[in-house]
Amino acid sequence: MTAVRVQGVIHEFVMLNALRSTHGAQTAITLATDTLRTALHPA
Repeated sequence: MTAVRVQGVIHEFVMLNALRSTHGAQTAITLATDTLRTALHPA
């Protein structure tokens, strides 16, 4: 298991629509979706 910290992102970035378009939020969302996709649909 690996922990990743995205600088400049608060813990509510997914819930606050105003933060959705920030680079940090996009990075965190992409990382989360890629991780879930890999875990749920292994190649």
